[in-house]
Amino acid sequence: LKIGGDNLFTGTKTFNNQTTENSTSSFYPSYGGFGGNTQEFLPNALFGTHTVVKTSSSWCGFYLREADGVSWEAQEDMVLSFWANASADVYVYGIAGQLGLVATIPANQPMTKYEVVIPKGKPLRNASNQGIIEFAFPNGGELWYGAVMLQVGTKSTSWQPSSKESDTAVGSLATAVSQTNTRVGHVEDGIASQAN
Repeated sequence: LKIGGDNLFTGTKTFNNQTTENSTSSFYPSYGGFGGNTQEFLPNALFGTHTVVKTSSSWCGFYLREADGVSWEAQEDMVLSFWANASADVYVYGIAGQLGLVATIPANQPMTKYEVVIPKGKPLRNASNQGIIEFAFPNGGELWYGAVMLQVGTKSTSWQPSSKESDTAVGSLATAVSQTNTRVGHVEDGIASQAN
């Protein structure tokens, strides 16, 4: 048992700007799927803070973008986790890693956390751009999921943002503080010159 580390997916709290291949996020929700890519984003629907993706397209799934810097192959054992529920039974397949059926999301249950261990050496992405995880809807219905993480380890932690997002947030805060200090300096200079 190895507890998971950093969340390697970015953008899985709100899924902002992730509905096109041009997104800067490493995680692409509900890409593809047969019968059209039907998805809806429901802000603050999980934990009161996380966006939930609602979908009903069979074989839609979680897609790792090539540009993120995460290897195409698991360099160590990894764990993918997500919260989900469904209106009819939904089958969860580990497609890119050739893991087969990895879970069943039973109908009409509360939001539940699911974990899928991806063994070292298994693909996270393939040349066909298939999902790490893909969903099948044998009886129709809809699926809701959110709080997705990919971590090195075999047991996931509670949801956390990627350190890349934290680093970006700290950098933005530092820039804002610096700009505020500059403005304060200008105001102080103006007051000093008026006093003279």
